Amino acid sequence: MDNLEFPKQDLTSLLTEIHQLPKNQTSTQLLNLSLSQIQQGDFLSAIISCEKAIKLDQTSASIYNNLGVAYSCISLLDEATKAFEEAIKII
Repeated sequence: MDNLEFPKQDLTSLLTEIHQLPKNQTSTQLLNLSLSQIQQGDFLSAIISCEKAIKLDQTSASIYNNLGVAYSCISLLDEATKAFEEAIKII
């Protein structure tokens, strides 16, 4: 698999954006945000939103599913598989 590289400027602005997100978001809000980010093609942000949601709620198959979708969209298939397996365990 090709090594994915992201422009440093994009990562810096993404990290800045993440730190500006409200700190008191619920797992449901983060789940909905990740779905919107996936639909917009913003897969890195979706992954971060899912990871934040998982910290709040490890029992939501939907969060792990969105995480798997986002990972698969950027060809991180091992990570996607792990996320989908977690979703299946919960169901």
